Amino acid sequence: MKPVIPLLPALALVAACKSDPGPRKPPAMGGAYMVQADLQEADLAKANLRGANLRQANLFRANLGKAFLHRANLQEADLQEARADKADLSQADLSAAVLVKTRLRSAEMQRAMLREANLYRADLRGAKLRGAVLHHANLRAAKLGKADLREANLSGADLQDADLSGARLSEADLRDADLQGARLKGASLKEARVCKDLEGKIKGFKDKPTWEDCTVSKDDGEGGEGSREAATSGEPPAPVS
Repeated sequence: MKPVIPLLPALALVAACKSDPGPRKPPAMGGAYMVQADLQEADLAKANLRGANLRQANLFRANLGKAFLHRANLQEADLQEARADKADLSQADLSAAVLVKTRLRSAEMQRAMLREANLYRADLRGAKLRGAVLHHANLRAAKLGKADLREANLSGADLQDADLSGARLSEADLRDADLQGARLKGASLKEARVCKDLEGKIKGFKDKPTWEDCTVSKDDGEGGEGSREAATSGEPPAPVS
């Protein structure tokens, strides 16, 4: 079992990141316990935060570019306006996190848990979200151009006015998602699960989705293989083989 970095040394590293703007070695805080830590505007670019517990942490406007956050716990964290381009958030738990206007361009977010996360106007262009759980997430006006959302659970998500141009949504679950005003030009919906009442109302996409009657019995909305157990346990789903 890997040792867990205690709170005070971890926060000392963070304080250095916030106070020293000069060249430095990226901090290593894998497994650190930083629940409710104040990391506002901290420079954590390329930091190793694998498995760190950042639940309810304040990461407002933090720099997380290329940071390694694989399997990190970011439940209810405030990442508003943070910069996390090319960050590795694969299998991270961002349930109910605030990611308003957050930059996540080309971020690695495979199998991430984003259930009920607020991604209003977030920039996710080119992000890799294959198998991610975005059940009831707020993606209104989000930029998802060319994002990889294959097999993602977007059931009940708010995608009003979102830009999904060129996105890959094959086998994604879009049942009960609000797609009013969403831009789907060139998006692939091959075998995606979409409510039949949207047939003829959403346009511009390529490949045929699976139109389903969403008025009949539904599952619990937790998504595809591996995601249901994760949603109940709080653990991210199993990695993609």
